[in-house]
Amino acid sequence: MIPPIDSAVLQANPKFALLHKTLSTKLLTPDGGTKNHPAQAERDAVSAELKDLRLKATRAKILRTALEELPLTEPAPAPKA
Repeated sequence: MIPPIDSAVLQANPKFALLHKTLSTKLLTPDGGTKNHPAQAERDAVSAELKDLRLKATRAKILRTALEELPLTEPAPAPKA
């Protein structure tokens, strides 16, 4: 996390104020990580693929559970009145 800077320090040092503004708005995320990571496109692609695979696995699990819960015998006929 980027620590807050006292406004008096920023006013006394305009170049530092500009540097701090550039870092905090264009280059760094609020937690201090970089916004312009060279492998970010690859990371995004992997995340999207992982999301798709999780969705497919969840669908398969739901289908498998539904099939396991189906009765294997025919229900008894209703009594005739």
